Amino acid sequence: MLLYELLALELPFRAGSRSGLVERIADARPVPVEDANPAARGALGAVVRRAMHAEPERRHRTAADLARDLNDVLAGRPPSAPGRGPFGALSA
Repeated sequence: MLLYELLALELPFRAGSRSGLVERIADARPVPVEDANPAARGALGAVVRRAMHAEPERRHRTAADLARDLNDVLAGRPPSAPGRGPFGALSA
């Protein structure tokens, strides 16, 4: 969530009440980072979505995998942490 906040300058979940916020988090429906920061479109947004995926097995396995993906994005390469294709199942 920290990466999301750094890019979007806001929290990934918005709701009108505390109970609504708890529901949003439980349902894992964050506001797309690209909505808050259009510069996060494409590969960077995909890395953020993967890092915040509701299913732990679909997230980066280690901090090193996340760092590798971020370095790939900075170098203009598609992210490809071990065990995945360039974009794997990031959009789900």
